[in-house]
Amino acid sequence: MQVILGSLDFSTKFRTRTDFSEEGLFSEEGLNDAGSVGGGGFSVKSDPRQAVEGHRPPFRVLTISSNKGGVGKTTLACNLAIYLRALREDLPVLLLTFDDQPMPDRMFGLVDDQQHSATILTGFRQGSLDRAIRLGQYGVHYVPYSADVGQLKADIASHSQLWRVLERTDWRGLVIIDTKSDFEILTQNAIAASDLSIVLVSDHASLRESRKVFELFDSWGRSHDRARLLLSLVDLRIKFRGDGRLDILAVLLSEIRRCGYPLFETFLSRSPAIEALYTNPEERMYAILHRAPKSLIHRQMHHLAQDVLDTLDEVAGWSDAGGPELTHRPRAIAPMRRPGRDPNAQTRRDRRQEVRWGYHAQVAVFREGDPAIFPLRARDLSCEGMGIAPADMLEGCERVHVALQQPGAEPLLLWARVVRNDAGRAQGLAFELGAPQDRSRLEALRPPVPG
Repeated sequence: MQVILGSLDFSTKFRTRTDFSEEGLFSEEGLNDAGSVGGGGFSVKSDPRQAVEGHRPPFRVLTISSNKGGVGKTTLACNLAIYLRALREDLPVLLLTFDDQPMPDRMFGLVDDQQHSATILTGFRQGSLDRAIRLGQYGVHYVPYSADVGQLKADIASHSQLWRVLERTDWRGLVIIDTKSDFEILTQNAIAASDLSIVLVSDHASLRESRKVFELFDSWGRSHDRARLLLSLVDLRIKFRGDGRLDILAVLLSEIRRCGYPLFETFLSRSPAIEALYTNPEERMYAILHRAPKSLIHRQMHHLAQDVLDTLDEVAGWSDAGGPELTHRPRAIAPMRRPGRDPNAQTRRDRRQEVRWGYHAQVAVFREGDPAIFPLRARDLSCEGMGIAPADMLEGCERVHVALQQPGAEPLLLWARVVRNDAGRAQGLAFELGAPQDRSRLEALRPPVPG
């Protein structure tokens, strides 16, 4: 593939802004100032991709971003690449990072491939990443990081520059971009190049910062559907004084719903066991899929990976891009299978044939596609489902996410459908068990038989 360098003009220096407040970058004056480079014709008021897209490229771009550090961007980017490859072995996945830390190299680098002459820095400056792309572990391709990647901030002359580099790169498949914890020109280039941006939120500070992505979309005339918030590192043990039932997840969901931001229905829990996968004598990053297959975060990542494929196909399409169709049926990841969505499926046993036991507790329920959280009062439980006190807010065959408290452990999250609805009031839920251990975890909730 011939690489044309002359069309990329690195001579014009980008004028760096440090004021990213609402009165700064996202004010009308700030947008004009940051959007025009050296008096040239580039304007941030048009979508940077539309200005250079002459055809549908044979790749799609997924960007992981957050202006706040410590929310798990790199961890998510690396592990999501592995899960997507596990779901879709026919889908090539390429990981890039604009961070100056070597975590992707630690995850994917092979023993005989530790020294790289070509990195994200050199590939970007050459106008193509072809020479820098390497096949790593788990079948994921990656571009080696550069500790000096920040130098590119002085080279970049427009928000569309990364997109131009990707167009000149001979890649067919999915590109995942891990960004640094800032909202400067490199991060904005990654967001501009994306078909879908995942914006991580773990607290109120990161939620406030997420507004900048949607305000940037507004300045480009880009639909908000091209971004999704993802609640990450959520610690359900955090309760608020005055109401022990109100936790950080409920608070953030309520605020996100009030703002009207698009949101993935899956969230990622905080787990010390998962954090331990990245601190070890070998100085490697180990994959959740292979080192923690029985963990809650594994199940959450599996759901998220499928949701990402579905959302990419929804907002960006694939079949007309010349690449593998994202709508192709994904393979199952052992030991978990994504539950089916057919409300008329008859594969599960009749719950009336199951042994049930008393279970008088309040459970948290998330409606599918709706960030609202609401409580239900359980009456009995079995390995196939749960009887509940009559509830007006659920409809027949509706699919919901149920959180069951486990003593001394994180909540057990299960998909369920309303299977009994009397006089418009739901009274029974049937579980959609995914992992084999779900049944044993439900059995563990059964009270001991008196001796």
